[in-house]
Amino acid sequence: MLAGEIEKSPETVIFRRFASLNARNLLYLQQEIIAMKDCLKQVEYRDSVSDKGWRKQYAQRSSALRGSIALDEPAQWTLILQIRQNLREYNKTLLYQSHIHKLPRPDDHDITDVREFIHSSQGMGNPFSTQEVGPWGTPKAP
Repeated sequence: MLAGEIEKSPETVIFRRFASLNARNLLYLQQEIIAMKDCLKQVEYRDSVSDKGWRKQYAQRSSALRGSIALDEPAQWTLILQIRQNLREYNKTLLYQSHIHKLPRPDDHDITDVREFIHSSQGMGNPFSTQEVGPWGTPKAP
């Protein structure tokens, strides 16, 4: 019913941005990446002073680093792959947030119209529980 009303009046498309939760998520991702970066520094140092196989060359030769999997010494390469994955997720999330923040804020009149539709007997007749109505508020208590 609400979706049908939104279809009739597209300007009433109103969704929450969850700004604080999205910011918190980005902060958690940042912290994970920082921790992995610190771990990578330790692994790189350990490999650079090693007298074992190709480990000293990992920093200079990516082929040696990628080949570490076959030598059963994949710690540094595995960590780099995990960092790549987390950076992709972080960067994608950051870009999404950037786009979300550029979306125009809903007009107060449209918010009022949606609230009244949800709570009016001609509209939806207040179909939500107390918890579900939270995002919309009521006409008297937005």
